[in-house]
Amino acid sequence: MRSKGTASAFHSVADVIDHVRKVSEVSEDFEINFSASSCIPPGRRRTGFLVASIRSAIDSSETRIELPTCSDFSGSTMDSTKFLPSWIAYFHGAVATSDGIVRIQPSEAWPSGAELRNVQFHAVPLDCSVSEIEHFIVFLAIKFIRAEQSCYREIAPDHLPGMRRLDYAAIAKVKIDKWKPLPNSVEDELARVMKGNPTVEMRKEYRQWAGKNRRRAIEQTLKKSGLKMPRSK
Repeated sequence: MRSKGTASAFHSVADVIDHVRKVSEVSEDFEINFSASSCIPPGRRRTGFLVASIRSAIDSSETRIELPTCSDFSGSTMDSTKFLPSWIAYFHGAVATSDGIVRIQPSEAWPSGAELRNVQFHAVPLDCSVSEIEHFIVFLAIKFIRAEQSCYREIAPDHLPGMRRLDYAAIAKVKIDKWKPLPNSVEDELARVMKGNPTVEMRKEYRQWAGKNRRRAIEQTLKKSGLKMPRSK
């Protein structure tokens, strides 16, 4: 299995098809399979994880492409009738052919399934207000309190076993029992990562974050994520 591509670069099925042609050894006529999983973080927009997969025509190896977290998808039917945005969860099991036609599996929204074209994805972060470094702080806190088992969601266990993402709906049910050692652990780990090779965006965010009251910034970030704080710190 290989995973290629930058999630933010894919906003449509056409984008995925163009990328597959560039990076994969595929036949002229190929199919792309999509797997979707969704969650509704408390107080936030419903969100879906979307992954495209395709097998090489040369050695049958599989390439997986992670798309941006999405809320909905839209497009038109084969007679060019546009349809209202549909929840990305209904895109699970969809198959796109190299000509851009997408077969949607039957669901409550599409009882008979459908054939669509010009499909667009409506990208939305898990939390529109959470930056890359804040998301990483949440990850470090979850790791420190050993709550990974309950705070991660598999994207599509039947099709993509082992591929998981932080589930903010689950995070909101977790309580931090001991506060005092947590900020120090998160801050030390952040400093260690910054000495390595972080993304340009994360390094920029870290410089801004480093000038703040760090313990207070960590606390505010974890509250924003939905983690339940202890009554006494």
